[in-house]
Amino acid sequence: MATTLRAQVRLANESGLPIDVAMNTWHFRSTSFLPAPDIVTGNAALVAFYQGMQEYYSPVLGGPSITWYDLSDPEPRTPLIVNTFTWDTTGGTPLPNEVAITLSLTAAPTSGVPIGRRRGRIYMGPFNLGVISAGDFDARVIGDFLEDWQNVFDAMMDEVGSGDCRLSVFSPTTAGAPPWSSGELDAATFPVVAAHVDNAFDTVRSRGVVASTRTSWPVV
Repeated sequence: MATTLRAQVRLANESGLPIDVAMNTWHFRSTSFLPAPDIVTGNAALVAFYQGMQEYYSPVLGGPSITWYDLSDPEPRTPLIVNTFTWDTTGGTPLPNEVAITLSLTAAPTSGVPIGRRRGRIYMGPFNLGVISAGDFDARVIGDFLEDWQNVFDAMMDEVGSGDCRLSVFSPTTAGAPPWSSGELDAATFPVVAAHVDNAFDTVRSRGVVASTRTSWPVV
């Protein structure tokens, strides 16, 4: 029976405040008898992915970490492993933390299953000014970023696709209310077959900082 693994990537902020941590949640389908080797594979692939794009990330970010969970464990789940890694995000001028670029993941469609349950989104960021290109009517994501992103993502897919670990879309709606059985997780975890990222920016309001000053004046 396959195992659904959740990898939560936490990108710490130099503020040191938990509220300022940016989080990305990834899912993997492990078909190994024991998931430990697939966690090692998936972890190495994620580290290479983030390090491969580090030049675009905001300099306000601190040390990242990856926490792995087995979704068949009851809540609150004990992490299987917590891994930290290093990267260099000291260059460039930071964009607002809430500015994001969306990575969209798609699994193969199946008759009788709404396609929305086979799609996932990961809001990447925060980034630095180097991701911006002047476009018609608004700022756009620079073409070099999109090209680099595809190359690094494809390398990650090659890494995890070489074994029993597959990047996947997980549908909580399909799985139903937790706790989840192995069968429910298996029916709700779909291997990714396509991905895309476009040149339009998105906004994650929960990542925005609280105002530190306010300017007020009377209107007469």
